[in-house]
Amino acid sequence: METLNKHTTQQPSKNDLLILGSGPAGLTAGIYAGRAGLNTKIIAGRERGGQLTGSSKVENFPGFPDGINGLELMDRTIKQAELSGADIIYQDATSVDLTSTPKWIQTENGDKYEAEQILIATGSTPKRLGIKGEQKFWGRGVSTCATCDGPLYKDKDVVVVGGGNNAFHEALHLARMGAKVKLVHRREEFKADETLQEELFSHPNIEILTNSELSSIQGEETVKSVSILAKDQEDEKQIKTDGVFIAIGTVPNTDLFSNQLELDEAGHILTDQNLKTSTDKVYAAGDARDSRYKQAITAAAEGAMAVMNLK
Repeated sequence: METLNKHTTQQPSKNDLLILGSGPAGLTAGIYAGRAGLNTKIIAGRERGGQLTGSSKVENFPGFPDGINGLELMDRTIKQAELSGADIIYQDATSVDLTSTPKWIQTENGDKYEAEQILIATGSTPKRLGIKGEQKFWGRGVSTCATCDGPLYKDKDVVVVGGGNNAFHEALHLARMGAKVKLVHRREEFKADETLQEELFSHPNIEILTNSELSSIQGEETVKSVSILAKDQEDEKQIKTDGVFIAIGTVPNTDLFSNQLELDEAGHILTDQNLKTSTDKVYAAGDARDSRYKQAITAAAEGAMAVMNLK
């Protein structure tokens, strides 16, 4: 556990509730807490809105029959949280003490915030492949966000790695923009929703490579090709590509709490049915604890539930 910065002289901000995270779980919790009259601060981090801001079109969130851009949805939710009375701090948390009374969080600029109760909604981070060339070309042809980087690949060749909903969304988004997509998946079967599979399988710009894995990424200043190894072959196959989009799952952002809360083997925070953690008056919601659903709607619901369960 990190200790408080010795150079901090400012008196701590005292609150009823501190919320860590600004995705659907944290912001919905902020809405409910603000409406309940709780003095609430959301430590949002510098990248507000969570992973949903990288979705070009969210089609399964209630109230938007035609879909909505993920960034727009989160901007609306941020505004609603603010109007409800929550105070949002756009800084990263660097230190926490979940066992003291009151509990506290310190941010990167040395500000300290105290509260009797804390809700952790820090979400998760996309996994990496861990192959040669991935780090070298990160941000120079290797990405985890088609919404962010897709416009750079119009009419170009790209590779998308993964077999779940996120990978299918990435591939379809790139294909709709005119990219020629090769979807590489290490298994024969896919975990993506049936509706997504039907759309992807019928798209003329998408080629599917199953039972295959990327073994390395090559290039000069930017990505030029990838090496792919199929399970039924001994030799690698090199494919020319202008970009690689990795969509193979996520890792919960819980390292800051590893010595203060009980976690599962993957790092998700363990809670009871009321979203209480192993530490008194500390709750968790969303992808930081959810190892199964990982949906915006379930994260938002958990944010509301956690606040309603506060003692």
